[in-house]
Amino acid sequence: MENRSQPKKPSQLELIAELEQFLFYEARCIDEKRWDDWLSLYLEDAIYWVPTSRDQVDPLQQASLVYEGKTTLRLRAKRMEHPQAHSLDRRPESTHLISNIMLDEVIDEDGAVYHVSSSFMTLGYQEDLRNTQTVYGGKYFHQLVRTDKQLKIKQKKVVLNNCDAPHRNIQILL
Repeated sequence: MENRSQPKKPSQLELIAELEQFLFYEARCIDEKRWDDWLSLYLEDAIYWVPTSRDQVDPLQQASLVYEGKTTLRLRAKRMEHPQAHSLDRRPESTHLISNIMLDEVIDEDGAVYHVSSSFMTLGYQEDLRNTQTVYGGKYFHQLVRTDKQLKIKQKKVVLNNCDAPHRNIQILL
């Protein structure tokens, strides 16, 4: 007789498929400018981090390109839609491509915390005087937490291939 009190633990393939779909969904929310949906993927104490060097381990002891909590991400999303954000008169467009998704580590014995890495390429475009098109590429490192049967982002670290190079103002979310 089957014990129905314990939820069925997903197989490794099911888990990896779920993690992939989650990352694809996050990218889609950004590309489609669905800011509320995107923000809902983050825990309240989440961190979004873009370091200035590939081997940077501490964002508080070294400058970062971006180091923001959910409150600042909320402000960033509001700014993206605000009619008086003149630098965004022509809203930037983005297309995120994600590949090589790997489940690097399962932290919690119950399968509630996952470290996931992936490769990405993001094409950003903003219609302006120069019709600026920019390509960003690198690695994502997500720490995902399962809460109430849903995945949420605890930390997203974006390591750009050229993180230590000078950058113009990055107008899109990576």
